[in-house]
Amino acid sequence: MRRYVNEEALVLKIRPLAEKHASLLLLTQTQAHVWVNAFGLRSEKSRNRSACQPFNHLRVWLYHDLEKKQISMRDVELLHDAMEIRSDLQSIYLASFVSELVQKTPLELEMLWPFELVSQLLRAVSKWIGQRYELEKRLLIFLWRYMGNLGFHHELLNTSLQSFTEHDQIKNFLREAFARDLADPELPNLEHSLMRAFLIVFCRGIEQVFGFELKNLDPFILS
Repeated sequence: MRRYVNEEALVLKIRPLAEKHASLLLLTQTQAHVWVNAFGLRSEKSRNRSACQPFNHLRVWLYHDLEKKQISMRDVELLHDAMEIRSDLQSIYLASFVSELVQKTPLELEMLWPFELVSQLLRAVSKWIGQRYELEKRLLIFLWRYMGNLGFHHELLNTSLQSFTEHDQIKNFLREAFARDLADPELPNLEHSLMRAFLIVFCRGIEQVFGFELKNLDPFILS
């Protein structure tokens, strides 16, 4: 493993580390999701403090301490400020849900697609701020691509079909739009109530496939 890495990353989560430091969960281009120590980040004099905010797109310079088995951030460049997302409660809940999913998913090193998929979704969220139906639609497309790249299309499809025994419109939607493993599925204009019901069942299916609970789903659905 290289000691010094320079690559793009998304800030998924931030937590305090002592008084003036922070630990950042980053989704990087080549290292999947990693916790990185940012020393001095919470200091008032830190020049990187404003850049390292949730859901921002950065270029980071990282140092791998092989003996201590930890990664520290040496420098950062802000590529895109996700201020629009952080200023809208629904968008915060959606982005937090996606961050939780990525954090809990067993991703391997050198996987390039998670970074690209999440980046695309966050850009779409910034575009559709305040438009609930469009946000849910983009989230569904993201989840389908995400699970498909992990090889769980069929398990997720079967789980979702079992939950909609009385909704022929959604069952046909699932079979026609998703069963063919489309790279870019076209979502029909479902009624919003059906779209939301489908989204909930889809996410519960993901929980069953992986065996974990997605705690940030309910805040987004109820917001």
